[in-house]
Amino acid sequence: MQNTPSHYRIFIENHDHSRSVSRFGNDSEQWRSLSAKLLAMLEITLGGTQYVFQGQELGLKNFPRSWGIEEYKDVASQNYWNKYAILARTCWKSQ
Repeated sequence: MQNTPSHYRIFIENHDHSRSVSRFGNDSEQWRSLSAKLLAMLEITLGGTQYVFQGQELGLKNFPRSWGIEEYKDVASQNYWNKYAILARTCWKSQ
């Protein structure tokens, strides 16, 4: 990196990817903490600016696929789901 105008930005997850503990590690209760610590160690050994996204510092895992929409406490997600459900019902009725 010396004598170059560039700088490395280091991140393991962002809003477009699933949680790194679920994606690269084992998110079971037995291994989640260790997996999160190992991923954090990997990230800090790389040169550049470290980016930690919301929840990554806690080692959060993905939501279970079995959850219904009522489990998501995010207004934007619920509004999108309701809009999609209305659109889907309208499309099915017209066929």
